[in-house]
Amino acid sequence: MRYEVDKNGCWNWLGPTMPTGYGTVTIYGKATTAHRAVYELLVAHVPPDFQVHHECENPRCINPAHLQAVLSAQHRQMHEHFVGRPATCKHGHPFDEMNTYFRKTPRGVQRQCRKCKAIRERERQRRLRVTMQEDLMAQLPERTQSTQT
Repeated sequence: MRYEVDKNGCWNWLGPTMPTGYGTVTIYGKATTAHRAVYELLVAHVPPDFQVHHECENPRCINPAHLQAVLSAQHRQMHEHFVGRPATCKHGHPFDEMNTYFRKTPRGVQRQCRKCKAIRERERQRRLRVTMQEDLMAQLPERTQSTQT
């Protein structure tokens, strides 16, 4: 793990980060946030309905002394920017750290659901394959059956 300690005692993650500032790490082929991985490695397992809260409010911090496992609903209430915002996308997928990305749009930066994006991309790829198959079929010469008399 690569980190540097700042004057507040935060262990600032030096590896890859998300646009939101949270560190990311891949463990056994699965991406997760760096602070959650460190918490699970050095403190305790985090149940699925819990999130790891930064008491220091520094998203790059991976210091276990600054991290606390809290219920997801409680975590949303702790942050003003989540108050009044839906906890799930319109299809019911959770807006959690690993399923949410942020995208710049003409209306500002918006939360986006990774699972919905993956579904849209699979459908786009399927449509592309169908179109390519139709184009290839149209290019083949028509077969006519010869009639024998």
